[in-house]
Amino acid sequence: VRRLKNCTQIFREPYTITNTAKAAKHYGGSEMSRLQARKLAKIKGDIEWSILTNGAISLDASAENPKRTFQGLGVGGTAGAISSLNADANSNCQWDYSAGLANLDGVSEYIFSDMVSGSMKKTVFASNKWLVQLAAATRSADTGFYDTGETTQTGLRVRSYMGPVGQLDFVAHPYLKGAYEDYAVAIDPANFSVRPLASRNMQLRKDIVKDGRDGQTDEWLMEMGVEVRNEQTHAILKLV
Repeated sequence: VRRLKNCTQIFREPYTITNTAKAAKHYGGSEMSRLQARKLAKIKGDIEWSILTNGAISLDASAENPKRTFQGLGVGGTAGAISSLNADANSNCQWDYSAGLANLDGVSEYIFSDMVSGSMKKTVFASNKWLVQLAAATRSADTGFYDTGETTQTGLRVRSYMGPVGQLDFVAHPYLKGAYEDYAVAIDPANFSVRPLASRNMQLRKDIVKDGRDGQTDEWLMEMGVEVRNEQTHAILKLV
C-alpha cells in the first residue's frame, strides 16, 4: 500500500524584542540569542508533535490563508498514515509484556511481514515505560538480546532488539508519555521522508514587521509534510 497524497503544513514561531533589550547586556549572553534558541526548540517540538499525532489530511478550502494540516503517523488514533499496522485497530501489533519476549517475537515477526518493500531494520521511538518493560522482560529471559548500546542515532543512545525476524532499534522519545506512554512508533527509514517545500525549509526570517516600532520582530518558519511510502513497512505498537 502506497500513500500517494499528502500536503505541506506551515509552522511559524515569531518573537519580538525591543531595541532596549537588544542593547542591554544580560548574564549568559544576549536576549536576542536566547529568544532565537528558545523559539527554535519550540518550532522543532511542534513539528515532531504533528508528525507523531496528526490524523487525516486537511486541505482547508478557504481561499485566503488556508490552514492545511498534513496527514501524520496517527499515534493515538486510526486516521493517520499508519493504518494497516496500527495497534489501536490491529491486535497483532500489541505487546502483552506479561508474556515476555516470546510475545514480542510474535509482534516483531508480524511487523516485518513485508520483506520485499521493507528493510530488515526499523527505528522504534518509544516511551520510557517501553524501555523499562523491555529491560525487565530481557532480565527474566534465559537468553537476552538487549544491548545497552555503544552507538548513537540522532544524538541519542540506541537500544537494539534482535528478534527472530528483523532488528528493532529503540530510541526514547520525550513526547511519548502520559496518555501516549503505552505507544511506540516503528519507522522503516527506507520508506519515510520529511519533505520541506522548495525554498521553505527551516529558516530564520529577520525583521519581518516594519511599522516604525522601537524593536524587531523575527520568526522561524518551515513548510513541510511527511512522505510515508509503503505504509505497511511502518507500525504503531502498544503495550497491553
